[in-house]
Amino acid sequence: MPATDASCQEWPPERCGFPKLGAEDRRLLAEWGDSAQSFGVDAIEDLGDRPWAAATPEQVIGIFETGHPLASWLIVGHHGNWAVAFCTEGTVSEAVSTLSEALALIRPESWSVKPL
Repeated sequence: MPATDASCQEWPPERCGFPKLGAEDRRLLAEWGDSAQSFGVDAIEDLGDRPWAAATPEQVIGIFETGHPLASWLIVGHHGNWAVAFCTEGTVSEAVSTLSEALALIRPESWSVKPL
């Protein structure tokens, strides 16, 4: 799966992009991205360096589906919590404490937290 981050065109994120994520979260994102291809996700982009109108989040991850020019989901990390913006529905999840939990909100049946 390609990353669409302007600074790097490689996948998985262990090799490039997502510098604000820790190694474990980069690994989880790579695994999730591989499984997410089965339901139409074709790109994951690090949007954290974009200017945002509100308080600056620590991490913003855009999840793009095939054929959609805009992100279908935004995963936002701030002060140790994560939330998912469901862009097509116009809703936002409750805060969760891990990136893995946030990823599971997007497509719960396709992802489960894997032990280390």
